Amino acid sequence: MKVLIISAHPLSWKDNNSITFAGLFSSFQPSELAQIVIGHPLVNPDLVSKWCVIGAENSKVEMLVRSIIKSPPGSIGKTSEVRDSMTANQGRQLWLTSYADIMPLAFTPEQTKWLRDFSPEVIYTTSASIRTIKTALWAQKTLGTPIVIHYMDDWIDTLYKGTIFPRWLLLKYNRKIIQKSSYCLAISPKMAENYRDRFKRNFEHFMYCLDIDEKPDVSLNNDELHLAYIGGLHLQRADMLEFLGKVLLDYAGKIDSVPVTIDCYAPEEHLNQHRNRLEKAGVRCVRSLKPEEVIEVIKNYHSFIHVESFEPRIFEYTKFSCSTKIPIYLSGGKPVLAIGPQNQAAVEYICANEAGVGVFRLEREEIMTALRKLINAENRREMGENAYNLALKNHQRIKESGRFRRVLEEAVLKKF
Repeated sequence: MKVLIISAHPLSWKDNNSITFAGLFSSFQPSELAQIVIGHPLVNPDLVSKWCVIGAENSKVEMLVRSIIKSPPGSIGKTSEVRDSMTANQGRQLWLTSYADIMPLAFTPEQTKWLRDFSPEVIYTTSASIRTIKTALWAQKTLGTPIVIHYMDDWIDTLYKGTIFPRWLLLKYNRKIIQKSSYCLAISPKMAENYRDRFKRNFEHFMYCLDIDEKPDVSLNNDELHLAYIGGLHLQRADMLEFLGKVLLDYAGKIDSVPVTIDCYAPEEHLNQHRNRLEKAGVRCVRSLKPEEVIEVIKNYHSFIHVESFEPRIFEYTKFSCSTKIPIYLSGGKPVLAIGPQNQAAVEYICANEAGVGVFRLEREEIMTALRKLINAENRREMGENAYNLALKNHQRIKESGRFRRVLEEAVLKKF
């Protein structure tokens, strides 16, 4: 089966933005796949046989706007970025870039020929911007090929926020592509449920999947509790780790005489920015990790930390998100300390499946209660068993990539 992928990021195992759908396409041969990348020139030729880039060159108006705001080709897609702080100039460029993204597109005869030559049976798109949606609709109109849309984030509620016309246009195009899609997919069960009610279409959830072998050895020294945080420190995550560390410092790093330590693995620029205050709070800043290193590193810890901000402004962007780290944590057969709003998708997913302990208010009493549960080896064993079984159920690559292929095959027959 030949599939055309349309997205803002290339299909790759090295890009954190791409590894989710790279895993889903792992049952496909490169000869079955081609990709149109929006504004991103780098594509891994090992994973697709053909690729094409839709860039600023496809819009003369955008080229003019970019020359004014000094925004390089490829920066489209940052329009929903949430930052802990933003300069006036960054905010202005973010706003102007959203308008650049809605400029008219003109597809070249060479791009149309490329599309017809590949002649896919189905189009898969992550639809993270108006430009991506326009490209998917152009491909569908040109070929009469069915579309499968996959929402990796809550772009519908967050993209172009603070603008008027781009926001209106975004909603219009999202309604249009949902109506025209044979299948609609979401990144988390919570998003699928919400979108199902909202758009009156069935949404299936497909999350990050990975190879899960035999149950890992979880035998570690039970005279201590060694916690690991892996991921970015933006979106107030550094603040939450600092608070957690300070709570432990108040108890001299021990809970009921059991030593508790926290190690933090994050991108190098994040560690450089937050290292001083985190280490003052007792959080050891280790290093950055490559995606392929994570599985080996988690073997050395009793439990993992996942944090999501309680700040309403940030929660609006993260409410349906389920990080790629969550399935990796679960596959390790150890519990997750999930700190964040109870109705945030990842926190809810962990707690509803009893794969960890939740902290739903950033208060020392709540944190201490959760840590006391985690220092108990029997509690960790039970929650770790639940975590591993959940990983097998929802994140086993051979199973999920097979289910994903069947959805695409059904879309070819369905032609909504």
